[in-house]
Amino acid sequence: MILLILACQARADDWVGPAEAVDGTTLIIGKNRLRLAQIEPVDVLCERHYNVMPCGDFARQTLARLIKDKQVTCSGASADWHRVPRVNCRAGAVDLNRQMVLDGWAKADQSNRYRAEQDLAMSRRDGFWMYDPYPSGK
Repeated sequence: MILLILACQARADDWVGPAEAVDGTTLIIGKNRLRLAQIEPVDVLCERHYNVMPCGDFARQTLARLIKDKQVTCSGASADWHRVPRVNCRAGAVDLNRQMVLDGWAKADQSNRYRAEQDLAMSRRDGFWMYDPYPSGK
């Protein structure tokens, strides 16, 4: 019976609390590092009119703004290859995964769950989409 209780406590699929943005798709709640599921980060650097811009920092700042002074609730059971849980998160009524893509600071992954939001951000040239990806080799 004791082993069963310990196993249940060790397998937490929900995280709740104040959060800190590590980058545009990663946050920390308590001591837990979590990645937003079904989205991918934007490039760290991007370019506009030959000016290099820190798009990765802009993405982190956007996520930080969305979670500032809010109780964040995340749930999910899958993990990435670093064993970091891939989660769906909310800050109040805001779906953080969806909002990061809609604001143009994250991209839809191959699941295409957020493809419509990405297409809208691209058409409006929001966030990362106002820039050109930083060309490697320049």
